[in-house]
Amino acid sequence: NQIGEVERALNEPLGDTSLASLRGAKQCVVVVSDRTRPVPHGVVLPPLLDGLRAQGGLRPSQITILVAGGAHPPMDRASLVDILPASIIERYRVLCHDARDWRGLRQVGTTSRGTPIAINQRYLEADARVVVGNVDPHQFAGFTGGAKGVFIGLGGITTIETNHAMMEHEGARIGVGQGNPVREDIDEGGGRIG
Repeated sequence: NQIGEVERALNEPLGDTSLASLRGAKQCVVVVSDRTRPVPHGVVLPPLLDGLRAQGGLRPSQITILVAGGAHPPMDRASLVDILPASIIERYRVLCHDARDWRGLRQVGTTSRGTPIAINQRYLEADARVVVGNVDPHQFAGFTGGAKGVFIGLGGITTIETNHAMMEHEGARIGVGQGNPVREDIDEGGGRIG
């Protein structure tokens, strides 16, 4: 049973981070992928949201689900049911990131490769953050997942375009992380924004 496996993973996490460590947070952002990534949100989110309530002590009113789409157009309200269960859309605040809406972004510096770090303000303001995604080979970033879900998924258009301009570098290849300037820039930016 897939949901049982998700529940087991949440109750027995790798490393020292658990949902209980989020207890006391005032606002939590759960970052999910848009429809361009094959993430089984219907399987992952129900036990995750239950765990945030039971272990983290967070009420639905304290949780915002933020759909990370990078440079893709934000999903409209009607199409959210393509990626999220209706019960979640009804119970939680669900917002779609817009990489071109400068009012919703905050500039927080520049990476060592010169990429401006403009990130979704709601993500930066939350005192608890959970990123849900998948790890797949990526044609020039090495792999999807990890910091890419936030640094690119919730980045401003200049962040995304500056990072992706490195795709022509010889190290920017599928399945390559170390020595890949695109991935290293993503990981550095991700480290800066938490």
